[in-house]
Amino acid sequence: PCRATPGDRKEPFIHIARATGDDPAGEAELKAAYDSADDDTRRAFMQGVRAAQHGAPAVPGAELIFCDALDGASKVHVEPFAPYGEIVQIEPEMPGLFPTMTDVVTKTKDGYRIPAHIEARIAADGLDALDAGDAAKAATLFRALTRINPSDAVKSAVEHGEWTTTIAYWAAYVATHDATSQAKAKALAWIDKHAAAADNAWEAAFIGDATSKEPVDKRTALARTLASSSVPDVHRSGLYMLAQALRDRGKFEEASEMVAAELKKTPDDPWWQRTEINVDADLGQFAKARALSVSRAALADKTRLPGLLNNAAWFSIYDKADDAALQQAERAAQLRADGPTLNTLAAVDASLGRFDDAASAFHREAQSETFDEKGPHAGYRFVRARLEEALGYRDAARADYDKITKSESGTQADVWHLAQKRLQALAAR
Repeated sequence: PCRATPGDRKEPFIHIARATGDDPAGEAELKAAYDSADDDTRRAFMQGVRAAQHGAPAVPGAELIFCDALDGASKVHVEPFAPYGEIVQIEPEMPGLFPTMTDVVTKTKDGYRIPAHIEARIAADGLDALDAGDAAKAATLFRALTRINPSDAVKSAVEHGEWTTTIAYWAAYVATHDATSQAKAKALAWIDKHAAAADNAWEAAFIGDATSKEPVDKRTALARTLASSSVPDVHRSGLYMLAQALRDRGKFEEASEMVAAELKKTPDDPWWQRTEINVDADLGQFAKARALSVSRAALADKTRLPGLLNNAAWFSIYDKADDAALQQAERAAQLRADGPTLNTLAAVDASLGRFDDAASAFHREAQSETFDEKGPHAGYRFVRARLEEALGYRDAARADYDKITKSESGTQADVWHLAQKRLQALAAR
């Protein structure tokens, strides 16, 4: 069952559907899907597979079910996309049967294949079109990329005509992915040339989606390149990336030293101020992180105030929540009633034994949260488990605590540590 048919445009997608195992069989399927699948292609693909599988229930034979549906219960839409090939979209005949799949496909002597690293190639061409003054061609290419490699942030930017954010994203993408060295050089040159115009949109896009899923060594290498730039915005963004890479690698002492050095140069930089607080928490210095949050909240504008109050309240949970933390959490939720602030308020209420209030805040949070394929985030699961404990549903609470995974960085601010304390408390009863 579920065999890819040479000459069928669904052929590479079926190979992908069969390539879910990180093993020689999966490797062979992936090589059959792409025109040149190298180690980086395989690594990126498996990162996506693991992300999709994370938190999802294991269903025996799910791969074959998906593959058969893809083969026998799907519709194929094809549109020419010269000179790259065709944009092929596979969608289920019955909505929800499987996720719609879209990619560039080209015909080779062996059948239909997906060109490896096609996104970086198209993005590089889009940057070239911009430099040549062909804004219409660039817009066409960037819109196509949003369909092939969807990113919520970039999709929103495209829909609202925020081309600076969109272009910054794809410049970063080219620079971090496996484009040719010539394309990478062009992307870095474009970043240097246009960073000043991009302003805050550039920083948000660059440090966000385009690089967050890349291996830390790639991000570190790119950050060092950017940090050596003479363009202030690019230099600053490179330094930000370096500090974040240190945190991701668990090098919190080094990150702390770097933050301290940068704050001496630019004491009012909000990014370094925020990172100083986070690194203190990474090191388990929650009282210090909380005190910094409170002192900076006293001087903060209305944009930063809710986040600082929220941090101060949240950090109290790792030691001992108190009335001051409750006031901070309530004030943060009044100023900005969203998922993070309501989650903190519910957690503080639960820590203080105010379970009716915790349930109310949690209900408001549940109405404001949306989750990706990974399911509820750790803070949400933690509060839900606290409420399950309070209601006497200990098995359900244990199940939720067990689903909170440990961060690879080893940060002490991991919700996993809070979950482990609760599991120990439940075991002692």
